[in-house]
Amino acid sequence: MPDRQQIYKILQSLVNATSPDEAQYIVETHPELLSDDAEIVITDMWYAARAQSDERATRIFEHHRDLLRRCREIGTAAAFAEKTGGNTGIQAELAQLLAQLPPDLLPTFLQVLQTATDEESFNRELQKHPDLLAALQHAAPPTRPASTNLPSELQPILDELNQPIRSLQDIPRRIDLCRRALALVNPFVPI
Repeated sequence: MPDRQQIYKILQSLVNATSPDEAQYIVETHPELLSDDAEIVITDMWYAARAQSDERATRIFEHHRDLLRRCREIGTAAAFAEKTGGNTGIQAELAQLLAQLPPDLLPTFLQVLQTATDEESFNRELQKHPDLLAALQHAAPPTRPASTNLPSELQPILDELNQPIRSLQDIPRRIDLCRRALALVNPFVPI
């Protein structure tokens, strides 16, 4: 069994994983992450982040601690499926938005998203497609299931996203809000 310093290094690689698949691979190849020693180390990391008032790190360590606990309870594959399989909120909203777009505008919308590298280029690309902008403005805001398991910082973001799109300038802000929301609910996503 590795010592706590080795477990700390493995936990750092877990916390720095850039995708759920990478994180799951780390847990599966390092069963010591499911040990009592790993629980102690990640709890110490959580306390250290909390003592430094680092809310983001505190949230990330708490997420990973809870995930490792769940892996111990129901198994690694099931825990990751539970955590990432339920991560369909933003994907579901995007799917609902895409479903509301006329089929002939879908390729255009995807092209605009792929072409844009920043807010200015997104606005420039979208201005070339007034029919797409009009369709986006008329798309009904998707409904979100209520959840008591959401971070408190998420509610104001969801409230703002629930407002109708009023102008072209709203869309890049919404993209930023979606990224922020995703970072709050899924720490695997780099910002």
